[in-house]
Amino acid sequence: MRLLIDIGNTRLKWGCEINGRIEQTGVLDSTRLSRSVLDKGLSSIAKPKSAWVSSVGSPSSHKVLLEWLLQRYQLNAQVVKVRQAVTGFSNAYADLDALGVDRWVAAIGARECAQVKDIIIIDVGTAITIDYLTADNVFQGGVIYPGYRLMHDSLVGGTSGIKSEFFETDQIIGKTTSDCVNSGIAFGVAGAVERIVLEMQGSIGAEAQILLTGGGAQALANKATLDARYEPNLVLHGLIAIAALHANESAGASQSRSQQNAKHKARPIKGGS
Repeated sequence: MRLLIDIGNTRLKWGCEINGRIEQTGVLDSTRLSRSVLDKGLSSIAKPKSAWVSSVGSPSSHKVLLEWLLQRYQLNAQVVKVRQAVTGFSNAYADLDALGVDRWVAAIGARECAQVKDIIIIDVGTAITIDYLTADNVFQGGVIYPGYRLMHDSLVGGTSGIKSEFFETDQIIGKTTSDCVNSGIAFGVAGAVERIVLEMQGSIGAEAQILLTGGGAQALANKATLDARYEPNLVLHGLIAIAALHANESAGASQSRSQQNAKHKARPIKGGS
């Protein structure tokens, strides 16, 4: 069994992969991550053979997780990094150091879920990212947009007369200030994402498969009129694919070394009687 972990700004999502399938998943609060939280949240899983991690969370959350994995399972986790290319994929982002690894891993996972055509990946989290993966697996980048709570807290924090608590709503006409703020955000985000996708489709010049993921994906799906497919575990699927690529590369390197050693042993000895 392989343990897959996706650390975001506010959530840690984990999954157990067995023979290429995600058999079990769970979510923890990554803003309050501790050994006790991990002990409780992951108490139901057996000891994994390996752990693969994608992290855009805080350095402290990242450190707590890696130390916990080492202490509890004696595992040094494989922490995935953004790369210029991996087998079958390339990265056209201009600033690789600034690209969130979750966007890169989600794009690789998207291809596992949609085998044909261009793909637009909408990941609704603390921020909303809308990214484009070409039909020949080139990650092109995309758009970063504020998430629901970020918009709410920015509006309330940046004004003196607006008092509001964040909540989800289906009502467009608010009767209180909180109603008005939250309906504006809910329907405003849906409209913005629809327009961004429309413009992106026009730029691509072809109809793309739209995949929707992230903790706020269902809230967006309830408002936006998008022909999108919900895939809750895109980053975890991406980790599975990257782990498989790593295993294949390691096996290939090992086979190459074995062949070179065999050639060396079989080399005829010059000279002699």
